[in-house]
Parts: sequence; C-alpha cells; structure tokens
Amino acid sequence: MKRLLLLVLFSCCLVGRARPMGDGEELFSVDSSGIFRTNPAAVLPFYALPEGRPEWQTVGDVPLAGMPEYRVRLDAFEDPDAGFNSITILRGEKELLCLRSADMWTYLYDGKCMIDLRRFADNRCFIQEKLTDDLTLLIFVGWPYASDPSLLTIVALSGDEAEVVYNRYADIVHLFRAGALFGIDVRKAVIEYDEHGTPCNDGTPCRIFYANGCLREVSRR
Repeated sequence: MKRLLLLVLFSCCLVGRARPMGDGEELFSVDSSGIFRTNPAAVLPFYALPEGRPEWQTVGDVPLAGMPEYRVRLDAFEDPDAGFNSITILRGEKELLCLRSADMWTYLYDGKCMIDLRRFADNRCFIQEKLTDDLTLLIFVGWPYASDPSLLTIVALSGDEAEVVYNRYADIVHLFRAGALFGIDVRKAVIEYDEHGTPCNDGTPCRIFYANGCLREVSRR
C-alpha cells in the first residue's frame, strides 16, 4: 500500500513538472485531415521589396536531406555573400511557397549569424528538422541588428503543403531533441551589459517546442 501511494505521489509530481511544457502559446498543429492550423499572430509581416525590379542572383539550390523530391532555391538582390532575400520551396517543379523580404536571411555560418549553427544543419542556409514521417520544419535565420534579435522564420512542410508558422524576432541559443520532443531555446531580446560587464537583462528566454502534435512557444523565465 505504501509503495502504491508513493508511486501515485511520484506520478503526480511528474505530471506537475511536465505541465509547463504544455502551456504557452500554440503556434501550429495539423488536424486529423492533414490541414495546417496556424496562429497568424506568430507570423510578423515581411518587409516589402524596394520599388522597381531588383536583379536576382541565385545563391543556393539545396535539396532536402532524405527528401530528394524537395529543394529550396535561395536568391538575393543585395549582397549574396551575406545572405538572401528570397526563399522558394519546390517539390519537383511545383512551387509550394515563395517568401521575399527586403530584410535578408543570412547563412547559419560563414555569414552574419550571431552564433555558428553548423552543428545543427546539413547545409549553411537553413536547418531541417523532421518531426514525423509526414512533417518537416525548415528554419531560417534573419539578418542581425545590434539592438534587436534576428528574425527567426520557421516553415512547416508536409506533402504539397508549405506554410510559414513562425516569423518573430528571436535569436537561437540551442536546439535539442529528446525522443519525440524537439525544441529551440531562443532569446527574444538582446542582452545588454553595464560598464562592469554585468548583464542588465536576461534576454527574455523562451522555448519553441514540438510535442504531442503541436508547436508551442513558452517563456522560460
């Protein structure tokens, strides 16, 4: 009886500790029919391109790892060595999604990214994370500015569906996977320091994570 009671108490403790990971803001899920359910508030608008017709230069045409029928074409009209202004996701010759922004996305390494993210990626342009047999995330990092975090863009891909599910200012700190749980630890603000080198703020730490068929964002404060 005592062992049973201890087991029940221990189980309740685990549930209580796990509950925060289920809280936070829902960003994206897929319903039973395979339809994407997104949160428009999680997708900030992209900056409009300059007037006129910019001259585009292709800087990458990257097949997805383990998914050879898909590829991502990247084009720039500014400095191609620093990044790209256009992301086109194709399945064969079918265009699934095209994103364009005057603000550049940059490379995960050997570019303008705040930290070197090569250990998380198969290429230097984006991070590919397979969540299930039918669902993959593509993660792009925006151009950094001194006073603001970079723009973090996440695209969900399944079959012929590709959609932006996250586009907010957030610097990647770490990515992790534990079984079916996938997460990205981010900072929503730049950490500032006083004259003694002491942090003046905590950087507003958050976690974007996928579990139980849903992508969420939760504060880590």
